Amino acid sequence: MALAVNDVTIDGFDSHRTSTKDAFLALPAERIQQFEANILNPMVAAHLDPAGARRVAVVVIAHSDRQDSPGMSDDARRQDEARISGQRADDATLFLFNQFLDEIQRAGGQLIDADGLFDNSLAVSVVRVAAGAGHLVHASPGNDESLRRQNRRVVFIAMTFPKS
Repeated sequence: MALAVNDVTIDGFDSHRTSTKDAFLALPAERIQQFEANILNPMVAAHLDPAGARRVAVVVIAHSDRQDSPGMSDDARRQDEARISGQRADDATLFLFNQFLDEIQRAGGQLIDADGLFDNSLAVSVVRVAAGAGHLVHASPGNDESLRRQNRRVVFIAMTFPKS
């Protein structure tokens, strides 16, 4: 089995909102299907594989929009951007875990301990990254809320590879 790398973006977060579930449910059906096919299903397949022949690593990268509120210092803006992206990363990781558990349960597989999130899966590893506003889709969105909503996003990158 060759290394497979897939990514799916969940965008459209309102300002200072961190609920991945809310943003996910507002996505077009095609993107939801991409998330399931390219992120979630490989995780579940690896976890349920009786031979343990594959592993999946997922990187969850949460982004915030640039903070442009008047009267804030540069440090206060960066802190706000980091705080929001951190909260978004935490929520996205929990959202992913809950989706993962639901699919394992539907498939009749053995559930893992929810307390450690992904720490208890031998086949699935997840890392979260709070990127702040360091990698914007639109560097100068002005007052265009649709552009700002594209900046506020979570990117899931899944890498599936054979067990060594």
